[in-house]
Amino acid sequence: MERLIKLLGEQKRAIIHQAVTGQIDVRTGLPYPAYKDSGVEWLGDVPEHWELRRLKGLTEIRSGATPASGKSEYWNGAILWKTPEDRGHLQDRYISTSRRKITRVGYQSCGTKLAPAGSTVVSTRAPIGHLAILGREGCTNQGCRLLVPREDLVIPEWAYLGLLTARREVRNLGQGTTFAELSSEALGAFLLPVPTLPEQTAITRLLDHADRRIRRGICANQKGIELLHEYRTRLISDVVTGKVDVRDATANLAIEAAVPSGAGPIAVGTGSSSISQLMGTAEEA
Repeated sequence: MERLIKLLGEQKRAIIHQAVTGQIDVRTGLPYPAYKDSGVEWLGDVPEHWELRRLKGLTEIRSGATPASGKSEYWNGAILWKTPEDRGHLQDRYISTSRRKITRVGYQSCGTKLAPAGSTVVSTRAPIGHLAILGREGCTNQGCRLLVPREDLVIPEWAYLGLLTARREVRNLGQGTTFAELSSEALGAFLLPVPTLPEQTAITRLLDHADRRIRRGICANQKGIELLHEYRTRLISDVVTGKVDVRDATANLAIEAAVPSGAGPIAVGTGSSSISQLMGTAEEA
């Protein structure tokens, strides 16, 4: 089952890559009629009508900063103040809180900039490439950048999905001797594919559905693993204390391991059929 959980994670990444790079039209489940060379190695060919734009043309990039740590009046306020560590512990794509918050005075004392809900948070050092979408207005420290989307070109989720798909390439842009850091200039120059706004919405909806479905599969299989661990612990205790005959226990273990309670079947695939299947289940939902 642990192998199946790993495969489900790989399926999720493959579906995101296929949809965001235009390998499949999520509205039909088929490739687009015509493609063109993007000139970008990680992208390859993209749908002919899609644009390629630099991130600085799709979003406004805002920097972060840190108020003086020794001034108590700067801290424990109501303003969200994100750091790379906040995103590192996040399981969802949206972030609506932070480990530390700053006051209005603390905000005004440093160079950090507020960004509205829907902006993408990108960690640019220690490490590079943690991503999230602001669930409400907030700012960051100097280890992050905020990408405020241009609503006439991209929906709030698109910068997030594009950078998520190209995370390895984004990380490779980091430079530095002590630790790698991604500059605002390098981030702003990064090219992303840009479908039409209706396509962006369709892709986001499909990926939201895929994420929910795969999460359910992972949760079901994790529950099965937990039950097997519980059974193993109980079995060892019963055998050691002489409550069961070890020969009978071995037979029962084989049966329960083969059919764990609460873990239903789920198909795993990474091809275009996976997207087609998800489209069908999304329409039924």
